[in-house]
Amino acid sequence: MIGKNNIPGAIILIAVIILRSWCQLGVVVFLPFYMTHLSLAASETLNFVFVGAGALGTFIGGIWSDRIGLKRLMVFSMLFATPVALLLPHAKGFWAVIVLLVFGFCVLASFSVSVVYMQKLLPKNIALASGLSIGAGVGAGGIGSVFMGSVADFFGVATVFTILSFLPLLGALLAVLLPNDRKQIMSA
Repeated sequence: MIGKNNIPGAIILIAVIILRSWCQLGVVVFLPFYMTHLSLAASETLNFVFVGAGALGTFIGGIWSDRIGLKRLMVFSMLFATPVALLLPHAKGFWAVIVLLVFGFCVLASFSVSVVYMQKLLPKNIALASGLSIGAGVGAGGIGSVFMGSVADFFGVATVFTILSFLPLLGALLAVLLPNDRKQIMSA
């Protein structure tokens, strides 16, 4: 028997996905402008490190969520991303690579988990749940990049990276409000 849709939980999860997406795409878009002391090729290599670590985080995050739960994985991975992101302005050379590896891993560890979580929250509409979790993230990421571009124009790229550093923390705080996935997710 299919359970009831949990609309409030889905709305909270969409907000978490949007914050994560703004962070992820913001880093990818603005990293070359932030790392002005590097060549374009070097900053794009760092982008590759960030996104590649995110791909690994997506895979391992799925494995870990099977052990600790979807909600816990989302909260802890995004919570841990903020202090790591705040190290980025102080990291140079090898340490910048390490920071971006850990940051990308943490931010995107919840990507595949959020798709499964949304499907559990909307069991009567699995396809809609998948579309919301992936489509909202990608679409919102693009919108967030435009917004962050305006912030960069007025306040500078360093301000954008400060904002991007705190978006996962906001996402983690919202994720705390999600229903417990270890119990039967029921309609609120």
